[in-house]
Amino acid sequence: MSRPANPELVESIIKLSLKLIQENGVQKLSMRLLADQAGISSTTIYYYFRNKDELLEQIHLRGIRNMDDYINTRIKNRSSPKNQLRQLVTGFIDWCTKNPFLAKLMFEDMTSNPSFNPQTTHKYYSTFYRAVHIIRSGNESGDFKVKEEAIFVTVCFAWLYGLVNLHIHNTFIPDHRNKLDELTNYVMDFIFHQIELSKVKI
Repeated sequence: MSRPANPELVESIIKLSLKLIQENGVQKLSMRLLADQAGISSTTIYYYFRNKDELLEQIHLRGIRNMDDYINTRIKNRSSPKNQLRQLVTGFIDWCTKNPFLAKLMFEDMTSNPSFNPQTTHKYYSTFYRAVHIIRSGNESGDFKVKEEAIFVTVCFAWLYGLVNLHIHNTFIPDHRNKLDELTNYVMDFIFHQIELSKVKI
């Protein structure tokens, strides 16, 4: 007879996993340690997660869903593509600065599922594809003329996470610390400047 589902236990396992990762790092997390800390048997852990990789994947996807939900609440679907892009950018930066541990875990410490197919790729990169959709809509409306939407969005996220990472680690030069909003506006202006350059080239 199979064991009944226990969402509360799954939630507590994931929360404890995040706590242990924050204390010791991803590499030192083990199913045995997790079971000991949770006060349950290893068999119980393996009932809900086949192995550590599956547990980490669930943690990764949960973080992504949390970020996506936050960003999506910031985007007004009836606004122009330009405004939607601004809303996505500020939503991404806000989420990362409010969740620095999760941001580092998702974008630096964890590797995504290597067996990508269209379905798994969209699960891991839904915010990326939302940005591509916004750029594509701007192209169709004539607001943007970006030739390679996906490459452009990839570069933009690299700029944005680099900005966030420097802010989180407080490694800006002293004059620029505590000026994230101002720096975000500069990056935003640079992004739209690149869009304008794309329009000129075409």
